[in-house]
Amino acid sequence: MEADLTFSSRRSPVVSLHGCVASSQPLASNIGLAALAVTEPCSTGPGGDAFCLFYNGETGDIKGINGSGRSPRAQTLDFIEGLGYTAEAPPLPFDALNVTVPGAPACWCDTIQMFGSQKLSLQEVLSGAGGACRGGVSCC
Repeated sequence: MEADLTFSSRRSPVVSLHGCVASSQPLASNIGLAALAVTEPCSTGPGGDAFCLFYNGETGDIKGINGSGRSPRAQTLDFIEGLGYTAEAPPLPFDALNVTVPGAPACWCDTIQMFGSQKLSLQEVLSGAGGACRGGVSCC
C-alpha cells in the first residue's frame, strides 16, 4: 500500500518588518503563535509539533529550533525489529508506531528562552490563545 503524502499550497508569500507567523490558517497568521493552539491544534498545538526560524537583524544570523516530536523511549530498534519490521519493510506511514511524543510545548519554551526579550513569561506569550478559545475564531 502506497500512501499519498503530497502537499499542495496556494498561499501567497508574506513579508513583514515586525515579525511573522506562517500557518495554513490565515487568521492564525494574524494572531500568531498563541492562536495556533486553537485554530490548528493538530499541527502546532500542545499535542503536535512546532518549528522556529529566527532571523537576527543585527547580526544577520538565522537560527532554527526543531520542535518535532520524538519516538517514545521504549520504541527502540530492537522493539521495532521484534515486531517483524525491517528497513526494507518498515511500518506503513499511518501506522500507530509513527506517532511521536509532541514537541511543540518544548519548542515554545526554547523559543522564548533563546530568542525572546525575557520580558514575558510563557503564560503571557500564550495568553492570546485563551481569548481565541473564549471568543472563537472563524475558519475559512
